[in-house]
Amino acid sequence: MRNGQIIVTRQGLKIVQIQGMRTQSLKERLGGLLVLDPLKKHQALWITPCNSIHTFGMQYALDLVYIDKNKQVCGFVENIPPWRMSFLWCANSVMELMAGSIQQMGIQRGDDCIWLD
Repeated sequence: MRNGQIIVTRQGLKIVQIQGMRTQSLKERLGGLLVLDPLKKHQALWITPCNSIHTFGMQYALDLVYIDKNKQVCGFVENIPPWRMSFLWCANSVMELMAGSIQQMGIQRGDDCIWLD
């Protein structure tokens, strides 16, 4: 798992900076948050490549930000409870956040997501 920062911008202006973890292997993608400590405020797991997730076995709800191949937000799901599935065909990756984060951070479709090591 790589640690870094995720910068979300809109029209070139920074909206929010998030402490990030990014998957690097199939094993990390499959384990996801099931093998990690619960997310904190302004913390995210960026799963790539990925256009679908499940919350089977999770103990808490998540917000999901779907990101396309151009690193733009192409969709999101707020407050997805445990034991659910979600997918978006146009997505190339998914950012998992603590429930309530999308609204709190003001993330919108079309925002750009930048990974910094």
